[in-house]
Amino acid sequence: MPIIQTLARITLWRRGPRDLPVSGPLVAALMLLYAGQSALQLAVGTGKQMVVADGIIDLVVLCAMIVALLAVTSRLHRLPQTLIAVLGVEILLAPLTIVLLSGVHGSREDELVGVLLRLAYIGLLVWDQLIFAHILRCALDASLAVGVLLAVGCALLSYAIMSVLFAAPAAAGA
Repeated sequence: MPIIQTLARITLWRRGPRDLPVSGPLVAALMLLYAGQSALQLAVGTGKQMVVADGIIDLVVLCAMIVALLAVTSRLHRLPQTLIAVLGVEILLAPLTIVLLSGVHGSREDELVGVLLRLAYIGLLVWDQLIFAHILRCALDASLAVGVLLAVGCALLSYAIMSVLFAAPAAAGA
């Protein structure tokens, strides 16, 4: 439970990746859990049936971006703790994200409940980006502004890569 408590404190900006253990087996376990929760979120968010490959690609893209950022700043020694922080926080927030996504897709945009669910989901996405920015700033010894820019850049790059890899095929004759 201490790891879950530390991850919860990271979501509140009271701790950072340095407060987590360096553990290869924990990183591996979190990678498996992250790929699963990512696939589940993609299934709920898109309605697609087969999203396992999407979840795995999402994991690979996220890890590659973190490795690249740490390598460029000569902080690869912080990789295990940074991965545990990023993956663990995402897993911790996954149930709330999935509930909100389900509610958004099950409600109409013109209903008050639908509007409130969409606002809550957008708020969660913003908070999630700020947590990622906090983790990056701690791992890179950077300012919050740099962390926010990197977090948003990673999100946009990840979205672009996922869009290219899993774009719907063009209609024949179109």
